[in-house]
Amino acid sequence: FAKRSGTGRRIRSPRSRPPTSRRCWSIAQVFAPHRQWDVINEILTPDGFRKGTWYDAVEDKQAFIDACFRSAREADPGVRLVYNDYGIELHGRRHRKTAGTFSKLAEIGLDGIVTELHLRLPTDGDDAEGAVTGVQLAAQGEQYRRIVATALAQPNCSGVLTWGFTDERSWVPRFFPGMGHALPFDRDYRKKPAYQGMRKAFEEAPSRDAPSDPIR
Repeated sequence: FAKRSGTGRRIRSPRSRPPTSRRCWSIAQVFAPHRQWDVINEILTPDGFRKGTWYDAVEDKQAFIDACFRSAREADPGVRLVYNDYGIELHGRRHRKTAGTFSKLAEIGLDGIVTELHLRLPTDGDDAEGAVTGVQLAAQGEQYRRIVATALAQPNCSGVLTWGFTDERSWVPRFFPGMGHALPFDRDYRKKPAYQGMRKAFEEAPSRDAPSDPIR
């Protein structure tokens, strides 16, 4: 395989590499024209690692993660490398597991951990999205404000991602019965305290120069 990368460098896939490394090199051929790469997606659980064909085939899961990111970096030194997961917005077991797993990868330029930001609330319904109180929504709005403010305080933060924007299309009630109202707009597309909290965080964020290579 040989192709121009986003940096203009030719990428070649050596045949003598281990399967994981060769796989990353092959994928790099597809992602080469792009500027960022979600190398691994949702591999962690609060108690360990997700089950799956790739994950179960290796004994040392940390070595597998390291190999994927290091191979991706070697395949294209100029691409932005990220990890994506959900449920790591607040401190807890999943948050600590994520931080411990990926802290060692900063040396190769792991540029970010993208979280699917949404804060679900307990409702008065079991099978469908039930009602919540104004107190709950106000507290959720403050949580959104604090999370976004914390992210924007980091010099290398170029954006904040929510997993959807309206409760009308949220996946949360289907997968977490009795929970819902997780996003900044309600089912009628009206702004919630969550939206106002995010807006306040952006308005109060430290001023900064625009990134030299902003992601569109």
